[in-house]
Amino acid sequence: MTDARFLMGFETDPDADALTFVDGAEILADPTRFADLLAAGDAGFEPGAVVVSSGGVTTHVEDTLRYLVLGLCLRAVPSLVRGEEFVYRFFDGSAPDLRLTPDGGDVVLSGPTVASLTAPRLELARSLHACGVAYLRFLAALAEGEADAPALVAAEAEARAALDAAS
Repeated sequence: MTDARFLMGFETDPDADALTFVDGAEILADPTRFADLLAAGDAGFEPGAVVVSSGGVTTHVEDTLRYLVLGLCLRAVPSLVRGEEFVYRFFDGSAPDLRLTPDGGDVVLSGPTVASLTAPRLELARSLHACGVAYLRFLAALAEGEADAPALVAAEAEARAALDAAS
């Protein structure tokens, strides 16, 4: 089974150079618990991560969450469905590219800053799309979707159409 989910990154200790990652579902389950951290954020442009698990391997990809979801969870899907390589370029250019490379019916997710992972290609595409949809719902629930919503919504529609065509 392949799973993808997003995490929001919060700076909980200004003196530490580390983030605390929290699952979006946990935040929605009790938003008042995270109200101060959410108020300190920048309308969905917080740091974050997408965690992908398959075959007992888990990899954690960090970037500005909105762009990570847009690129990895939504824009990558049509390429994966077509069996084409997808290259994710990190928002601030701080890390080398992340690659999703088809290998038969599988895809290899790799990059110098992540643990390599191999997953069934269409299963990964569906999991990434589901992660993107969950993020869109998360933004809508927090009323933070205005700034980049058209790009996210358009990419989700393209990803959904590619998956529907593959079914």
